[in-house]
Amino acid sequence: MPLTFFSPGRSLFEAVIRRLHQGMKALALLLILLSVAFSEGRAATVYGTVYSSGSSRGVPNQKVYIRDTVANYFDSTHTNASGGFYFALSAAVHTNDVVEVYTWACGTVFSNSQVFHGSSYIANLTICAAYSLSGTVTLNGSSINGQARLFLLSRSYDSVRRDTV
Repeated sequence: MPLTFFSPGRSLFEAVIRRLHQGMKALALLLILLSVAFSEGRAATVYGTVYSSGSSRGVPNQKVYIRDTVANYFDSTHTNASGGFYFALSAAVHTNDVVEVYTWACGTVFSNSQVFHGSSYIANLTICAAYSLSGTVTLNGSSINGQARLFLLSRSYDSVRRDTV
């Protein structure tokens, strides 16, 4: 019995197209299965709190950075009102890469470096004690009695960190 690639009533062109279509379906399924099998399939996060030294209070609005020393992944965020921060890791960060979370305060870098094992983890930081400013605001020798706001502004650009400090 001879081997035929098409049934009676169909042209050779229709038979070839049908076989190609079936092959494309199989190839698409294979690619989907391979991508699932070889992907890390994770949505890992790094989160934590920046604490002030000598207290259990979180430091609000502190800029926090994260970097992967292998994949050159870099991101930054600010802490919330409670001192908490959160990073959703990029797919560029792989298992066994060293991930560093750090911040600058009081002219010093405070960091937490860990080997990434493929799942979310906590990276708390404790920085130098926050300073407070107290005193009396006067205008022409008379006390303002709480009717004034005092702002201490200091900003400079750090070309190494590519950010303001």
